[in-house]
Amino acid sequence: MIYKIADTQDAPVIHELMNQAFLTNKEEQSASAPSVESVEQIAFSLESGEKAIIAYDEDEGTAVAMVRFALKEADGVDFHQLSVLPRKQGQGIGKALLRFMEAYAASCNRKTVTCKVHLSAPSQIRLYGSIGYSIQGEEIVKKPDGTSVPVVALRKVLQLQPA
Repeated sequence: MIYKIADTQDAPVIHELMNQAFLTNKEEQSASAPSVESVEQIAFSLESGEKAIIAYDEDEGTAVAMVRFALKEADGVDFHQLSVLPRKQGQGIGKALLRFMEAYAASCNRKTVTCKVHLSAPSQIRLYGSIGYSIQGEEIVKKPDGTSVPVVALRKVLQLQPA
């Protein structure tokens, strides 16, 4: 895999990966599934300080996964919308991408990584648990359209490498 820190020009790639990953996921499709933002909304988020990493398959030369995240002011990182193309799921790409993001976070002196996962997505909760994320609790998140979504808050403490 080749990893690229995204910029606003990558918004169409991020949008397409999100569409492919979320809209074709039959296993956990539900009313609480995330809505995919427009290319313009993604570009605006990147311009406003959000970060994203895109994973490219070296052999194919195509984008196969991405994760969006924000460096928090204190010492952490919040990530959301990990997306892996359906034909590439189950190959460890998501885990590798998260490890790359964690290394990036550590290089920015961040000590923790957090995320929220829909309770209706148990395979994602298991995935994150398998690489060291622990459940911190459950809560209800209000979506922009006013609906409420039950989520699990997950957290991982990073092992910072001495300089």
